[in-house]
Amino acid sequence: MTKKNHPLNLNSKMCSVGIDESASPHYQTWSDERLIDGYRRNSVLLREYNTDLRTLQTLCSIEEQLRARNIDPEKIIKDLIE
Repeated sequence: MTKKNHPLNLNSKMCSVGIDESASPHYQTWSDERLIDGYRRNSVLLREYNTDLRTLQTLCSIEEQLRARNIDPEKIIKDLIE
């Protein structure tokens, strides 16, 4: 499997499919470190257990918070792949 086709590379593409994030916990209160850890853990879950709506909702919500803090979610994924 190439890095380009790696399942973790699909995270950001899945967040644009119109998932309702209104029921998400309050990730804006989480520290940067906790957001990064949550993004890593949920990315691994997505890779190992395939698509799960709750995991996707969590990833998208956390990704939104990471981007709001100028933290690149794609770099987090690259670190997991390498």
